Amino acid sequence: MQRIDRFTLEEHKGPYDSWGGKSKLLLDGVPTGLNISGYSLLHQIQIPEGYLLVTDFDCPWEETTCFTHISTELKYISSDSFSGTMYGSDALTDFVLMNNGVIRFVLEIEGPLELTFGSRNALSERSRMTFTKLNPDDYLAQLKDSDKPIG
Repeated sequence: MQRIDRFTLEEHKGPYDSWGGKSKLLLDGVPTGLNISGYSLLHQIQIPEGYLLVTDFDCPWEETTCFTHISTELKYISSDSFSGTMYGSDALTDFVLMNNGVIRFVLEIEGPLELTFGSRNALSERSRMTFTKLNPDDYLAQLKDSDKPIG
């Protein structure tokens, strides 16, 4: 698992409310043919199962954070998002890659979570993203345990 800097999102023009909910995804400046949720690309991680892209809508008073998993062949696998209540923000405030292959992060409303990836099976080509809520009191201690952060 490693951070990369190869993907970008299209820049939207015109009034914010006319942008729609998705952006065209580019790899090394070349369109991929994929549209993903969000307007700002916060993190891009190469994982054994492909790529994880973390985006938001750049809207601080009603932020949604989106997680999109695509394959190395640039095919959509799965996505999930976290939204706050109306006029509430679920912005990403911390994001840590761990040596044990998990990602730990904090959202303003949800609090600390852990993201793991399940493997594909015979019934589905999709790899499963699993989000597990962490105890806020233990979050910092968990970051200091034997699974030291790598970035």
